[in-house]
Amino acid sequence: MRPLSLALCLACALGAGTLRANAQGASCPGGRRWVALSFTGSFPEGFERAVAQDLTAGLAARGIRVCRPEARDDASEAPLADIRLSAEREQTVGVSVEVRDSVTQKRVGRDIDLTRVPADGRAFAAALAADELLQASWVELALERGKKAEAAPPPEVQRTVETALRAGRRLPLPRLGARAAAEHFAGGQLHYGADATFEAPLSAWLRFALSLGARQGQSVDSERGEILSSALGAELRFELVYYSRPSFEAWFAAGMRGSRVRFEGRAAAGSVDADYTGLSLFARVGPGAALRVAGPLWLGLNAAAGAPLCAIEADDGQEAATAVAGLELSAALGLGVEL
Repeated sequence: MRPLSLALCLACALGAGTLRANAQGASCPGGRRWVALSFTGSFPEGFERAVAQDLTAGLAARGIRVCRPEARDDASEAPLADIRLSAEREQTVGVSVEVRDSVTQKRVGRDIDLTRVPADGRAFAAALAADELLQASWVELALERGKKAEAAPPPEVQRTVETALRAGRRLPLPRLGARAAAEHFAGGQLHYGADATFEAPLSAWLRFALSLGARQGQSVDSERGEILSSALGAELRFELVYYSRPSFEAWFAAGMRGSRVRFEGRAAAGSVDADYTGLSLFARVGPGAALRVAGPLWLGLNAAAGAPLCAIEADDGQEAATAVAGLELSAALGLGVEL
């Protein structure tokens, strides 16, 4: 089943009662964006009401209502589009769907053959055709992106265009970005710093991510002086995107981060300074989410828990003073831009 069809089915099942009132009321705009739906010709009993319910279900998620044309008398703004269904045959064998779009000033139409469609599914097929035509006319806005528009399209239209383009794209766009990050280790170390990030989609729901960055550690005092730390590291992870919308997404990630950690000892009087460098490797899992803030710009948040595959510790000459070891808890906040 096509994604649009599934969305319409679910929405109908969840809110048919409410949608019936919205689709039939002449004064339904109520300050919200709307499209006008009208019928001419001979339709079976209940067909018009079913089409209105199904079309309303598909547009409700985008903040658009479906109303009769007479709602113009009570509306403060003109409808985004006029959707007109006409049929000459009582058996609804052929239905002509015409969308007169007030946003793009285009007119599109389509004849659909319902002969092979079961009687109880014909209204849904007509509503689906109308929705697809409406999207097709608005997608022209994106195709003319380089031209200077006289006025910006309404947000409801922008969301519809973004959804249609995202659904038609084979893979999401890769992203390049930067983030601030921090890690706390049960062994005593607290690291904070920044990363450069790159994300490459492998499918619509799976992507590969790479992060490279530097960390500065919090100083640790001991009986024989002070220990400073720093690190250079890289993280490789795979992100399973389980929720995706044009302006928001959420995922669960799994991967590893390796770091070259340097401990620098500053000895107190009577002791000797010493430096030590080693490698650490942690396996990580955790959730993440991102919000589109403007155009191709996304604000992302990651959190993870890590377990050591290779730990490193620093001592003050006699006993361990601090370590990049034990349970790791990390968080990162950053910006990414679609390429």
